[in-house]
Amino acid sequence: MLEIYNDMINLLMANSNNVVAIILVLSIGIVFVSILYVLLQAPQNPNIQSKRKKAGKTKKIKYTKEFLKRVEGLDLELKESPKN
Repeated sequence: MLEIYNDMINLLMANSNNVVAIILVLSIGIVFVSILYVLLQAPQNPNIQSKRKKAGKTKKIKYTKEFLKRVEGLDLELKESPKN
């Protein structure tokens, strides 16, 4: 077992450039496959696309009266001031 380990270490040390090249090629291949996977997972059904557009609309925020009372300069009564 020790001989096999030593042989593998010697092989890796002698061909370290090849090991780096193989790791680089494998990494580029994984990135390429990942990009293809994402592109092929695009929705094919038009109903799915319309749901995404509807979800993108902004929602109205509702504030409580207590919060609005603490905000300075906000007139909750909306009364007009008398004209002179």
